Amino acid sequence: MFCNVAHYFDEQEWQEVANLAMEVNSSVIFLEFTNPQNLKISKNITCYYIDQDLVDWY
Repeated sequence: MFCNVAHYFDEQEWQEVANLAMEVNSSVIFLEFTNPQNLKISKNITCYYIDQDLVDWY
């Protein structure tokens, strides 16, 4: 699991991580505390968004 690395990856690097995970038959979880619009993820990579109303920050 990785946390808050989206600002380090461009779309090609996201795809490389996805390809590597598929090659080794594994899953990778990235936790990003940002809006989906801020992520540069390929369309074929599954991304789930947790609405800020669902998260209790206080």
